[in-house]
Amino acid sequence: MVKITMIGHSTLIFQFGSVKVLSDPCFSDTMGFPRIINPYRRSPLKLTIEDLPRIDIIICTHRHPDHFEIASLKRMDKDSVVFVPEKWMADKLTKIGFKDIIEIKAWEERAISGIKVAAVPAIEGSQGLPQVGYVLTGDGRSVYFGGDTMPFLEVKEIGKRFKIDAALPPINGVRFLGRQADMGPEDAADTVIKINSPLSFWHELCHHRGIAFCDSKEISRVV
Repeated sequence: MVKITMIGHSTLIFQFGSVKVLSDPCFSDTMGFPRIINPYRRSPLKLTIEDLPRIDIIICTHRHPDHFEIASLKRMDKDSVVFVPEKWMADKLTKIGFKDIIEIKAWEERAISGIKVAAVPAIEGSQGLPQVGYVLTGDGRSVYFGGDTMPFLEVKEIGKRFKIDAALPPINGVRFLGRQADMGPEDAADTVIKINSPLSFWHELCHHRGIAFCDSKEISRVV
């Protein structure tokens, strides 16, 4: 059994038994962006950093501040194991006190506290930065978490390599300088079909007005 709790934007808790995995930490009102560009949340966070249970594992998909917010990470327990896709992120974490940091690339996997953490392909559409998605497996269940990836060719391979019980692709469809930067609703639905997931939740529901962010509705569901 896995319990999935939506906190806000791309920050969720995946609980496998007693082990808790936090995705893409970002707890500020401005989503990690400077106030001058007027970012804001349309929905309040469901949990604050102070409300968090003990987090065993943190998974980070890429370096954008709404997915990897240093100000939030500074306030978190430094005993968590943190997965990142690039050295730049690992170096930032080391500077703020994290000690157990794992750089991981697509199709690599590690087992931590009985949970298999597998990185899968993802595409960062606005700047071409290193990015991964994750498949988390524990207690006989596997969950796909997409970060804010673009559609990508290897998506069918995820369904071949893993038996996905629940999929969480992004759904915001944001465009950056006229180019698509993330999956939209149709892309997300296509992803769920291609990886053969019987259950899906949407995350990172947002839109840009200048840069303005909103969050999806609260999800707390046992799969």
